[in-house]
Amino acid sequence: MWSHVSRTPKYIYNIALGVSILLYTNKNIFITSPITGASMAPTLSPHHHTTGSYDLVFFTRLFPGYSARKGEIVSFWTPHEPEKMSVKRIIAKAGDTVIVGRDGKRRGGNGVLGGIEGEGAVNYFKRGDRVSVPAGHVWVEGDNTENSVDSCDYGPISLGLVTGRAKYIVWPTYRIGSIKTGVMSKTKVIPGVSEMPAEYFDERNQFTR
Repeated sequence: MWSHVSRTPKYIYNIALGVSILLYTNKNIFITSPITGASMAPTLSPHHHTTGSYDLVFFTRLFPGYSARKGEIVSFWTPHEPEKMSVKRIIAKAGDTVIVGRDGKRRGGNGVLGGIEGEGAVNYFKRGDRVSVPAGHVWVEGDNTENSVDSCDYGPISLGLVTGRAKYIVWPTYRIGSIKTGVMSKTKVIPGVSEMPAEYFDERNQFTR
């Protein structure tokens, strides 16, 4: 009896430790998330718009912005709706010049995205526009770009918004496998070299003089 009682605090401690490690790992190292919507079809959840089925995707969260590569699919906080997350593919990185592949839209006046033709939609970027991706930013698009709200609508996003990199489809079973990198876009990219803006060095010099 006494030996059973003496082991109880250790048992509770081990459970608490295990739960803490699991929560920390899920929050900071990896996460699995369902992909809903049609913007990443056919790469992810290709039948969601017809059957409602979706892919469950494994994301790594270790240094997501720093380690993100062109062609990778990433999750990020959307710049136009900061409380929501989105999943898109990196088309271009800092220093690259993007030749926009489609017209972007936002509602006139207040700049809210999601404008529909006939409801005062105003083009944000036009097909053929050239956009230079600034330092610390990436250009992201959905693979199904005509059904996507992405950088064509809100421009390059800060790497600080990136939360994870998609690595594997883990469900449903018949779709289990690694997620291939690559660019599936009408948008053309002219490779460039990322350079820090002069203002950055001017600000640093103010503290070192």
